[in-house]
Amino acid sequence: VGRSPSDIWFAGSLGAYSHFDGSSWTTVDAGTQTSPRAFWLTSSGEVAITDHAALLVRGASFVTSSEPSPGGFASAELKNRPAGFGRRVSAGFAPAGSSTFWLATETSIFRLGTTVDGEIAVQTGIDPARCGQHCSEMRSIHGNSTKTLFAVGERGATVRIDDADSDAPKVTPLDSGAMTGLWGVFAAS
Repeated sequence: VGRSPSDIWFAGSLGAYSHFDGSSWTTVDAGTQTSPRAFWLTSSGEVAITDHAALLVRGASFVTSSEPSPGGFASAELKNRPAGFGRRVSAGFAPAGSSTFWLATETSIFRLGTTVDGEIAVQTGIDPARCGQHCSEMRSIHGNSTKTLFAVGERGATVRIDDADSDAPKVTPLDSGAMTGLWGVFAAS
């Protein structure tokens, strides 16, 4: 993922992170061997979301709960974590210019954002009662704007999320026609 051709990040297994500055790659020491499941580039830093939705953040504007690693990553707490949030993170996506990050767990789809105090919090997202089983076990989330996103997952589950950056996003289950797991979605611009 990247903010520009001179600010690109790779996040991989066992805490492997690399940054491209436009001319060369540099390995970044996260101070942990925890594998990121999703990686979010905010306007003020980087956020890695690992299994169990544990957070590693990099950037001076974040509230942290540990000392930073040699590469500047530190642990942070997720605020407003709802009951049933899920244990396994499977996908995440933030459209360019978005102030929110959509996260899929084994139980549903959630939206994260940063507070004015520098905390990362679960924001109002999708009503689990409206989404039901359509939003569990999602494997991929993507969109071509801050307005409309799509998510796909197990048993052909497919949903469209409209007004994704608004205070009241709307979810519409779609019939993908697939009965097997869908592992990726890409919305071209």
